[in-house]
Amino acid sequence: MAKSSDHVITMGCGDTCPVLPGKHHRDWALQDPAGQGPDVVRRIRDEIGERVRDLVSEIERKASGADVSGRRVDDAA
Repeated sequence: MAKSSDHVITMGCGDTCPVLPGKHHRDWALQDPAGQGPDVVRRIRDEIGERVRDLVSEIERKASGADVSGRRVDDAA
């Protein structure tokens, strides 16, 4: 599945993550939820959700021709 993706997100595998040439790759360092209580797992879940929303916004801005500030690149004046 990763081979057909534009973006590959791994969570906490660091240098052991596979590298896929030509893909946008990020490794999100997250606390391991294994063995944690519900409050910690919810916090980790919320952090993942926030990172996903930020990534989607970033991808949409780039697709629309906007820079990271949200301003269209061709509007620079």
